[in-house]
Amino acid sequence: MSRVGTTLMGVLLIALGACGKPAEQPPQKSNLSDDLVGTWFAYRDNVIENMWTFRKDGTCINDGWPSARVLSGAPALPYHLEGAYRVGDDRITVTFALESGEHDTVVLYEPDITRNRLVYSVGDAPVVYLRERTAVGHEMAAAADSGAIDPDLPHKLVGSWVALTDGFPVNTWKFNADGTFENEGWSRMNPRMLLVRRLYQVTGRYDVSGQRVVLANERVLQFDPETNKVDVEVPISERIVLYNVVISKGRLVYTNEVGLPVAFRPGVVSPTHW
Repeated sequence: MSRVGTTLMGVLLIALGACGKPAEQPPQKSNLSDDLVGTWFAYRDNVIENMWTFRKDGTCINDGWPSARVLSGAPALPYHLEGAYRVGDDRITVTFALESGEHDTVVLYEPDITRNRLVYSVGDAPVVYLRERTAVGHEMAAAADSGAIDPDLPHKLVGSWVALTDGFPVNTWKFNADGTFENEGWSRMNPRMLLVRRLYQVTGRYDVSGQRVVLANERVLQFDPETNKVDVEVPISERIVLYNVVISKGRLVYTNEVGLPVAFRPGVVSPTHW
């Protein structure tokens, strides 16, 4: 696998195919093809980390400024890739031309565009981008809340959801049918281990209002990093809103209170499994 392919797999979380000629693709999907044209940004820690530009003529650009580190522990390097793309019924296939004359093929599965957000899956991990010139910031989150209302959202929301970064869980939601919820934060035990630890758990009650989920936080538990047992328990009274909540193609997507998109897939997390 080329260095370009390795970088795409490890940092961008987009699926990499073998080098060679691109495979025959399904027919074009016209609506998605039209909506896809433009520039899209992916964020990490409120900073742009990756950018797609899709043009009408079928060419595209992918730029990355990774904040993650590769397996050696060294920082990943910025990059600029140019290629061509084709939209099919359940995927976007991108072929990058390499200087060697070979090709790297990248497949973005189950693409979906809702409310200026481009979402696709890499394996079972959802990735979300925000359309260029979509304003972000705390004051813009409520303004971004628009579009048709899904009357089945309260039912679809019930269950457990996990967000991943670089293939590891970083956040989970559990929405219960009785109106209670749990939100947990996770991190890797260290960069060279395939284990994660729970950082905190927030519990409270939630209510679905249109395409918003309004959270009433009631308690925070903080966990000891060595024992994974509760270290601190703090009662709180705090209201938080998830805006533009959409559940489509098995993924939970919303805009957070600083105006940035977040994507989850169904799943639960333990220190050794997710």
